[in-house]
Amino acid sequence: MTYPNGTYVYILIPEGNFSKDKYIIGTVEKHGTNYIPISTDSDYYLSYDFNILENKNLEYILNSYQSGSIVFNFTEEEGIKIAEELKQDNAIRLLADFKTNLTSEHINNNGDYGIELALDFYKESTQGQGTENDIVTQTYTLNTFSFKGNPYVLSNYTTQYQDFIIDTANLVRVKSFTFFVKDFIPQSEDIIIEDIFIKNIQLVPCHYLSDKEKDGVTVRLTTPQGTLFDTLPQNWNTLSEEEKTGYLERNLIASIYVNGRLVNLKEQSVDFYWFKQNPGVTSNSLEYSKYGGNGWACLNPYIERADGTIRNYNAGINSYTINREDVKYTA
Repeated sequence: MTYPNGTYVYILIPEGNFSKDKYIIGTVEKHGTNYIPISTDSDYYLSYDFNILENKNLEYILNSYQSGSIVFNFTEEEGIKIAEELKQDNAIRLLADFKTNLTSEHINNNGDYGIELALDFYKESTQGQGTENDIVTQTYTLNTFSFKGNPYVLSNYTTQYQDFIIDTANLVRVKSFTFFVKDFIPQSEDIIIEDIFIKNIQLVPCHYLSDKEKDGVTVRLTTPQGTLFDTLPQNWNTLSEEEKTGYLERNLIASIYVNGRLVNLKEQSVDFYWFKQNPGVTSNSLEYSKYGGNGWACLNPYIERADGTIRNYNAGINSYTINREDVKYTA
């Protein structure tokens, strides 16, 4: 991205060290004269924007006058499959939409409600090679203590989330969700009321930036439809073309982050070149591109010389589609 002479821009100076590479993060015209870039810990979790629970329609209603919980257990097969998707990276994001209709006596006290996620892991000492006897369950909670805004006055559905670093190497399965409410005063078995509403529960793989990644440029690849190709259903011939596409294609999306901040590709021009590893590619190969070098076959669109001796590869966009037949293994 280039800026005309005289343009006022904001610059990030890593750790305040002027000897390090500095990064332009945008113009004063765009961000305003009072812009202050503040990094919180949540800024360092990069979401894959892919809800593993996309096909789950979980919705629950709780009563603040009756402390209790509702447990949703995943089947063994479901839990293992979801865990495989979560293993894409080193962290997860638990999201849900919450709404409340609390009475005045419950708005102004310290009651709690939310969701507890239970994951099963092999003990770290097994290095991912344990048995059922080596499994331990750990819980991760999204509750009022992590909400943005006042958790007791949510007149409309509001999305809340919490990020967690997990031991993906030893993750076995996703076990359960527990939807809970507790500690509201007063309590009464005689008051039957619906005043806490939870829906649109999501579980998303995340990447937690290392210290090195927080101070520099990072490119992340995400797969909105997941990393696995599902087995073709028995009713394949009756599916629509759109439904079939979900079984035949997976999209890769590239995102660029500077010091943990997402670059807006609509405002900054970036050329993308996609490659697949091929040890046979050399500088004399048609699949060769100087951006990939030896051993990498360029996948971008190209214009080929009439005699078929040279290909000029065009700059691509930040997405690439992988077809089912391109992979050697399917789930």
